[in-house]
Order: sequence, then structure tokens, then C-alpha cells
Amino acid sequence: MNYEAAEKYALSRIHDELPETYYYHRLSHTQDVMKAVRYIAEGEQVSSEELDLLKAATVFHDLGFVETYADHEPVGARIAGEMLPGFGYSSSQVEKVKALILATALPYKPQNRLEMIIRDADLDYLGREDYLLIAHQLKLEWLHLGIIKSMKEWYQLQYQFLSNHNFYTDTARRHRQSGKENHIAQLRELLGL
Repeated sequence: MNYEAAEKYALSRIHDELPETYYYHRLSHTQDVMKAVRYIAEGEQVSSEELDLLKAATVFHDLGFVETYADHEPVGARIAGEMLPGFGYSSSQVEKVKALILATALPYKPQNRLEMIIRDADLDYLGREDYLLIAHQLKLEWLHLGIIKSMKEWYQLQYQFLSNHNFYTDTARRHRQSGKENHIAQLRELLGL
């Protein structure tokens, strides 16, 4: 496996091909998820091969946005399936990476430990101090795309999403759950609930 070459390919496409109006789904998000994957994987004590699969899935997990906004995960999995063999990934490794990419789709429920790790990493910011800044980027993106129409709608969606969200790994629950609960309380107060 030549992960470095696969990473360079995927990050280059994300940087070059995603619209500038994707304020959240951009290179910085992928890099943020890469850091979270490493952090959670270390806490969950995964093997080096498992970490390599997680890292490959992470750099490809939002690459489908270069072709479509809705249901981008299957597109990202397809691109990974087409490209990873050229970077020395076996067919078994490619299938595992594709499954991890598909596990980032909402509302999919993770089926194994690696799927839990990538799901928690993708939404790691929900329990961090920089939640408001990152959520603001998503809000701008959705306003631009017409997914939301008002601030009230945004806050209601965020409240509902955070209230129904679960972290899956012990590492994420230990380090992010209390922060997420604080954000839920802030949203509840903002909405007058």
C-alpha cells in the first residue's frame, strides 16, 4: 500500500475540484477528520494496518462531492475503488476502505469498530470547543445551497441533530460527549426550549 500517494491524489482533488462555496466540506474538513481518526484510533488501540485503512477511507470519504452533493458517499467509495488498486491496495483492502466510506453516510449505524471510529472522527467537532466556528461553515454552505432558509431553521436542525447523535467509541464518548451536551444546552437556550 502506498498511502502517501493515495492521500496526495485525494487531497489534491478535494483542494482543486470542490467549489469555493463548500465552506464546510473542503480540504480543511478532511484534514480535521484525519487528525480525529488518528486520535481516536490511538485511543481505541487499532493495529497499524487498521489505521492505514482508516486513513485511506478518511481521505476519500468526501471526494464524492466533486461529482454530487447528495449521496456523495457511494461516489467517494466508487472513486476509491477505482483508484486504490493503482496505489497498491489489495481487493480486500479496497473493499474495507469502501465500506468505511459508506459508513460515514447518515443515518447509517456502524457495524464494527473501524466504522465506529470513522463515524466518530467525521463528527468529532460536535463535542469540541470549536464547534460553533465549524458549524458556522456548514450553515453558510447550506444557506448558499438553499438547504436551509433561516437561522431559526438552522438552530432547530442543529438541536435535533445533536440531540439524536451518538458517539460510538469509548474514546469519543470520554473526550467529546460532555462538550456536545454543553452545545445542546446552548441551542436549547437559544431556541427557548
